[in-house]
Amino acid sequence: MIPLIPKSTATNANANREPLGFAADFRRLAQPDERDGLSRYISEALGHERLSAKEELRLGRAIAAGRKGEEIRGKKAEAALDRLAACNLRLVFHVVKEFSVDRATREELLAAGNLGLMVAARRFDPTFGNRFSTFAYMHIRSKVFAALNQDRRAVHLPRNIHESLSKLRACRDLLTQRLGRAPEQEELADGLGWTLERVVQHLCHEQYPASLEAPVGEEDGLTLGQTLADDSAETPAEAAGRSSDVERVRRAIDSLPEREAFVIRMREGIGAPAMTLEEIGRKLGVTRERARQLEQRARRRLIELMS
Repeated sequence: MIPLIPKSTATNANANREPLGFAADFRRLAQPDERDGLSRYISEALGHERLSAKEELRLGRAIAAGRKGEEIRGKKAEAALDRLAACNLRLVFHVVKEFSVDRATREELLAAGNLGLMVAARRFDPTFGNRFSTFAYMHIRSKVFAALNQDRRAVHLPRNIHESLSKLRACRDLLTQRLGRAPEQEELADGLGWTLERVVQHLCHEQYPASLEAPVGEEDGLTLGQTLADDSAETPAEAAGRSSDVERVRRAIDSLPEREAFVIRMREGIGAPAMTLEEIGRKLGVTRERARQLEQRARRRLIELMS
């Protein structure tokens, strides 16, 4: 089985931002004195020859013979699975190198790409007549995109949105170099062949959340949440206290005699539209004056109960 790439142990801070190519960087980084995870991964990838179409077909048939659902059983099938995956480690690196990320993140993406490679190796069907790299590419890229989405954003976005954002950034960089300034939204829409609404929507997706606890300015202790606070708004503590008071009033009304509780509920519109004393009197079959007396008595009782 292909192991997940270990986290880097490199101590050189500049190496963490070192750009990586493909063929030349494979050989340049695979030096025996470099012991970080990425270099070990590249060394292992270089240790396996690329497979011919005939060899891929033979391995694919051996894997298919041992396939039981999503599992591969039998020593011959497992050996074929390991060889097919090991000889295509270069493909994982080829996918990951497309992303401009630091060295540590690249290692995480390689680990995710390895998972996609193993999935593709288990599902490879040689009868379709395609090379394994063609079949495995999308599986690897899907896992890498998922890992990149989970690592970078608090709010996860679908893979197709990430792909569209990559196109938007590439177009924006190209127009910035060509125009000597940041392009307008209309210029981005023309360059991409999108509608203006789609460009605006994707620019909104590009925004990243900020922590309310993030410090702001040079003033000690001032956070972003404090600058956004509305002094006139009700605080959580005040809302909780008000909710508690409302519950106390409800319990007090429930403890009143039935007719007095009915009058208070109808006058205040609790559980039903508010009513006048005359309407309440008709409901109870009493005069308006009697309804007023019941209301006054109920209010005096509530004051006593709440004090």
